Amino acid sequence: MPKKYDLSVVIPAYNESQRIVPTLTSIQKFASTHHLDCEIIVVDDGSTDATEAAVSGLVQQYIKQKLNMGKGAAIRRGMLAANGKLILFMDADSSAPITELPALLTALEEVPIAIGSRHAEGSVVHIQQSLMRQFISYAGNQIFRLVLGLPYADTQCGFKLFTRQAAQEIFQQTLIDRWGFDVEVLTIARILGLPVREVPIQ
Repeated sequence: MPKKYDLSVVIPAYNESQRIVPTLTSIQKFASTHHLDCEIIVVDDGSTDATEAAVSGLVQQYIKQKLNMGKGAAIRRGMLAANGKLILFMDADSSAPITELPALLTALEEVPIAIGSRHAEGSVVHIQQSLMRQFISYAGNQIFRLVLGLPYADTQCGFKLFTRQAAQEIFQQTLIDRWGFDVEVLTIARILGLPVREVPIQ
């Protein structure tokens, strides 16, 4: 029987050998400081660089996809392979750092899903995206809110935390492998009646 962890952290990676190690060490430090038995899962989405060598010895699970299947596919595979009571997915470059996790953990005391938000009131963005990327992100979020009725200021932030049960229920049903998978996850959660808390992050 697989070991059960307090927390699993799923990180999709595509040619991330130059950026992923600081992220992994920051997770290890955070887990040690907060006395969390933590499982780190890197899902290598068909990398052609030295990502595998870079993460060797730093993760509990390394899952290699032979071909680039897309971020959504990588996250789905990692979420369903996770053994934690709580399961987080985050980006390999720590665009939302692991130090933001306590706010999501607090939210999960009341709901099964907590999502980081760069646009909710109280959020702070230290590294500004280009104006074009900001516009695309804003426009996309507005479309999703209007068309799908999703009430979130930021659907695209790659920092989302789930109870194990919620993760299993949702990711067994996801189909989108690339752009739009975040919206699919939140839409499935809504259909299943799983409450989601949006949490401002830095």
